[in-house]
Amino acid sequence: MRYFCLIVFLLLTLFHLAIGQRKDESIHRPKPDEVVKGTIPSPDSLLFDISVQSFAMGRTTKFPLYFRLYKSGRLEYEVEQKSDSATGIAGVVYVKKETQLSASVVEELIRLAEEPDFLNAPGSYASLTPVRDASRSTIIVYSNSARGREKRIVIRDYNPRHPRAESSYPKSLVKLLGRVSELRPKD
Repeated sequence: MRYFCLIVFLLLTLFHLAIGQRKDESIHRPKPDEVVKGTIPSPDSLLFDISVQSFAMGRTTKFPLYFRLYKSGRLEYEVEQKSDSATGIAGVVYVKKETQLSASVVEELIRLAEEPDFLNAPGSYASLTPVRDASRSTIIVYSNSARGREKRIVIRDYNPRHPRAESSYPKSLVKLLGRVSELRPKD
């Protein structure tokens, strides 16, 4: 019995370590060969990559690409396409879409991300409500190569309407996420 408990403990520890070493693959970093081949132009560097993940009962679920903005104003996002028996598509599929934001909107988002309270914000925020079986993480990655900055913030169960939200999150972060929600097409 003593060896059985030891084996179970070791297996659980190894499992926990393996999960902790997983990397977030939703962040797209252009590879050198993508730049050379011209599929991603080098001056069009990534500024914002905002994604959402769900954790429930020991399982991680990635949601579709929420908001990926490049310096040129190109915005990528994904929408859910329901199954359609006429087209033969089974289940749910995510379709990647693109749109163009104006230079002034891009500058507005950069200004919010360059605010001192955003840049000095901690890298993670705990949930403001008790979590039992499931939670959702909003992951914000801001990369500004022109200024040599990269900031990553993970917020568990983000809720800007929570009574403690105003005192818990930096104002520029709340404004940035609110603006992102407005700018992302609803289709």
